[in-house]
Amino acid sequence: NEGKKEKIATVNIFNKLLHSYKMQNAINDKNVLGFQIQRYSAGNGDEKVSELIKNQDYVKNVIKDILDNFKKRSINYKYSSFLTVSSINDLINFYNEFKKIQKEY
Repeated sequence: NEGKKEKIATVNIFNKLLHSYKMQNAINDKNVLGFQIQRYSAGNGDEKVSELIKNQDYVKNVIKDILDNFKKRSINYKYSSFLTVSSINDLINFYNEFKKIQKEY
């Protein structure tokens, strides 16, 4: 196994979760500015988001929803937003689709 690095994670060191502090906790504790979280569902529930996000129609619909509702959700552009995805490839895909679709707006 020379040349292969073993991934070191907290669970490997401590065996179990010691503490969980999520974004909602930080908002409630006033450690970060509050914001609205918009989650996009995995459709009918049968597909995992990781699979669904490979569907270009799904990606386009998410982007169109963001663009169609941004003024309202940002309270007249008072706030900005960010989009999180689970991989660099998903990020590149969303970025490229955003560039294409934004030209229509």
